[in-house]
Amino acid sequence: MGNKRILYLTVNRHWFDLIATGVKKRDYRQMKVYWYERLFESVNNPKHYDQVVIRNGYQPISPVIRLEYKGVDLVHSQTQVTYPDGTVLIPGSSYAINLGEILEIKNWHGSLERPKKRQVIFLKDLKH
Repeated sequence: MGNKRILYLTVNRHWFDLIATGVKKRDYRQMKVYWYERLFESVNNPKHYDQVVIRNGYQPISPVIRLEYKGVDLVHSQTQVTYPDGTVLIPGSSYAINLGEILEIKNWHGSLERPKKRQVIFLKDLKH
């Protein structure tokens, strides 16, 4: 079966819950050299990953989700993504990591309570 290539990401609890419940199908990362080097071999030549492992924290007991990796897209516009909980994400110029089927979830015991009011978030303001 060989070694699987895995992309490791860390997100905050809000985004983790949206991914774990199947609502969030893309994870956005700012267009920076760091992410370019992790996601691309060269211009227009994305790296191949088999899976994505997303953690919410750095402790051994932190929630972890393993998903299929479905590639990466470039987002160049002021795209607006609205989630059912009222959160609006405006990723700006970014890399959109496409998430496939959930393969495994560990140490997650369900979603925390969602914000009650509409929340607008710009990707450039997030700390991953």
